[in-house]
Amino acid sequence: MNDALAASGYAPDSALSQQDLGALGKIVRADEILDCDLVLTPSGVREGARLLLASDVTQAQPLPPVNAKDPAAAASTIERELSAARKQIDGNEKCKNSLRAGNAQDAVTNARAAIAQYPSATLARLCLATA
Repeated sequence: MNDALAASGYAPDSALSQQDLGALGKIVRADEILDCDLVLTPSGVREGARLLLASDVTQAQPLPPVNAKDPAAAASTIERELSAARKQIDGNEKCKNSLRAGNAQDAVTNARAAIAQYPSATLARLCLATA
């Protein structure tokens, strides 16, 4: 990843805009992007994360904020939350494909299945609203 950042003109420790994240995601052929913010607190760190789709970085799944004693502990919790949020991805993709095919009822069915897999699903709810 550091090589991809450097080849694209970014320092490995730089903060990227949403559009730059999307462009870099396409360069490395990513399907999804994890965007995180880390803030130092008196008791450790607070991390906020969002799962973005590389195909459309304007669609995001917020993950619950994490308070932890250090970045490693926060990353461990974020990984669990990310794994749970990714359960909606397959149903969301099926929903979007059904919409492209002009089949709104299948899109609704797939979106609801994705929401059942991850009750906090934002991405699948966006597809359901579109359907």
